[in-house]
Amino acid sequence: MLLKNVEYIIEAHFEMTEEAGDEDSEEKHYNIFLRRARKGQCHMRPYLGCREFPAYFELVEGEIEKSCLDGEVDLGWMLWDIDFKNGMRSIFFRPKMINGIIDTRRDVEF
Repeated sequence: MLLKNVEYIIEAHFEMTEEAGDEDSEEKHYNIFLRRARKGQCHMRPYLGCREFPAYFELVEGEIEKSCLDGEVDLGWMLWDIDFKNGMRSIFFRPKMINGIIDTRRDVEF
């Protein structure tokens, strides 16, 4: 079963690590991200679940439209990852969409 014509809004952030050098700054890396995201460029094409389903993206700047979806929807079990180090064990999670939002930080149940 596949979802078709799906649109996601992904919110993300980055944090500087101890490997950052003196010339590195949050502003520098944020501006690199903005420049590349505005052009649709990426180091590796993101994908949804497996590489056969590439994700094409565009940067959304400014206000984000509120979802027109109301209520809670149980989306059932979905593949989260494959654990190659432990016999290619499949890892699933059961997300719930609440008012059009799937919060993977909250929904992951291994």
